[in-house]
Amino acid sequence: MVNSVRRAAETLLQRWPIDDGEDFSEAVMACLEGLHNRVPPEDVRAAFIKAAHEANVMVIELVKPACECN
Repeated sequence: MVNSVRRAAETLLQRWPIDDGEDFSEAVMACLEGLHNRVPPEDVRAAFIKAAHEANVMVIELVKPACECN
């Protein structure tokens, strides 16, 4: 379960099935920036999910982002 920026970074760097690909690299960079509060967690999450799709890693979303309904 990935539920924080730190956990996303650890997962990408230690447990990811591939270590190449554009989305993987972007997700790693987003995590590093997120750990220094330069990228919001929502952007890290989006990059992580994009990298998961690139690596054919299944994503099960338990918590959805708040609705931006107007």
